[in-house]
Amino acid sequence: MKISKVVLRTRDIQHFTEDEKCLFATTMLALNEINILITCATATWPEVHPPRDTRDLARSALSLFFYQQLAGKLIETWNNLRRDRALAARRAALPDRARVAREHLAKYFGGSRGTIRLLRTKLVFHFDRDSILGTINSFSPDESFEIWMPSRHRGDVRYELGAKITAAFLNSEFRPKDGVSGFDQFVLETRQVWEWMYDLLTDVLGLLLHENLLSDVEDEDVPDRPDPVLPILGAVALHSRKQTE
Repeated sequence: MKISKVVLRTRDIQHFTEDEKCLFATTMLALNEINILITCATATWPEVHPPRDTRDLARSALSLFFYQQLAGKLIETWNNLRRDRALAARRAALPDRARVAREHLAKYFGGSRGTIRLLRTKLVFHFDRDSILGTINSFSPDESFEIWMPSRHRGDVRYELGAKITAAFLNSEFRPKDGVSGFDQFVLETRQVWEWMYDLLTDVLGLLLHENLLSDVEDEDVPDRPDPVLPILGAVALHSRKQTE
């Protein structure tokens, strides 16, 4: 896989206004974080869904964590973008793809029934007592949940109750439709919102770079495979492969 590297130096952004510097930096920060999170969520998604054995349950727990963190990061990124003055000044100059993505994001986060905001508010960044107790109390007396105790290393532990609460809460708030559960709806919505956010942020970054003289552009060949040390480099190939499975 060949990538092109844009090499910037401090002097290239010295003439930016303070608002432009902030937009430039936060766009890069947000892209790094949401791309790493979607890559990790995709890489850890269980091979069998719903998960059946211990290995798939462990992968499911990891993937759920990454999707939850991605959901929170998408909300915080949108809250920052919708108030950004440098972006507002460039609304008319945005490419069509970015304008469409921004419209979708505004509509999604402006609504009240999205799974992302609900889960973030109730179970991810905040633990809502009523939501947690209501979900636990809805379980049948025979509902089981496992606790995996650490065998050799500190941290080798998993509490299945947390994942069951999340899935049950989403399924109760968002009734299954067309065969899609509330939990799967959350995953699908998070992936879709990530795509809109990615389109908007990359086009904003491209606009800022296009307005200014670039220092150097370098091409480099990198391995076309997922790499746990360099998750971003494996993101495109991994994401494409998972989407076709």
